[in-house]
Amino acid sequence: MIVVDTNLLLYAVFDAFDQHEATVEWWEAAIGRGEIIGAAANLTTDAQIAALALEHGATVASSDTDFHRFPRLSFVIPLEP
Repeated sequence: MIVVDTNLLLYAVFDAFDQHEATVEWWEAAIGRGEIIGAAANLTTDAQIAALALEHGATVASSDTDFHRFPRLSFVIPLEP
């Protein structure tokens, strides 16, 4: 399985990126070889964001309540009343 990061997904979708054509070619070739292309679970990305915020003493602003799983993390949901 190939786990694709967000940058490659953006390059594949938006032709404004210089990397667009090369990414689409790679993507189509990978699918043609029958490779499974997936993405990491949401909690993986949340853990990375939480780690960065903790390391830098920052507050995470998100509508994703999974951030409550990380103790000591300063977290706000700005869209809640």
